[in-house]
Amino acid sequence: MSTALINDNRLYGFSHYGLGEMFCIDTKNGKILWKGPGRTGDNVTFLSIPGHVLALIDDGELQVLKADGAKTEILAKYKVADNPTWAAPVLLKDQLLIKDRNSLTLWRFSNTKKK
Repeated sequence: MSTALINDNRLYGFSHYGLGEMFCIDTKNGKILWKGPGRTGDNVTFLSIPGHVLALIDDGELQVLKADGAKTEILAKYKVADNPTWAAPVLLKDQLLIKDRNSLTLWRFSNTKKK
């Protein structure tokens, strides 16, 4: 089962239409702002971080989406598991716990901003 979230008056969700497509809706007026491509997966878990939405697809791919809602903008994709990821990820301060069918993995975020 997929989860949805609201980030800055935008609802990010996942529909089973089109064999699985992400979407974004303006919560103020109900307008669909964008729909992603179909055949994305069977389930997606969303997490909100400042300015971004993380989408963990059940095939083990983590997508980082820009959270302005104007269009589908995938900033990065990471393969975080080799087995199905049905459990929701756990967001820590600068880390992310990913549970797949066989293992629990800790991923660390790095700050690459130049001063």
